[in-house]
Amino acid sequence: MVREKFRYIVFTTKYNKELVPADIYKGIANSANEILSDWDYAMTMPKLKIVEYYSHLGMGIVKVFLSGVESIHKIFSQVIEVNGLITQLHIVKVSGIIKKAKKWIINNQKTEERREMRI
Repeated sequence: MVREKFRYIVFTTKYNKELVPADIYKGIANSANEILSDWDYAMTMPKLKIVEYYSHLGMGIVKVFLSGVESIHKIFSQVIEVNGLITQLHIVKVSGIIKKAKKWIINNQKTEERREMRI
């Protein structure tokens, strides 16, 4: 039996209100239903999971099959409707290990704070 390989995708969102991971998942699922073919949907959505979401940063981590990464790029390139409002999700980093994805968010946040202090 072959082990399933996953990728962890760090994404950002520009949204005025704090979002709940369940709402983001619904928006991604609805968008995937419209955009993807049946085969791509079957390779992407069954094991898609929002592992972490930091509402105060507007960043999160999505866990997806290795074969579904291209489909997630297609979905995130489109606008997504969440709670009746339209938002855009941007992929920032793709990682094979969740620990590296979390570490990237922490390090990126520290560099953003340093940039703000310089200005």
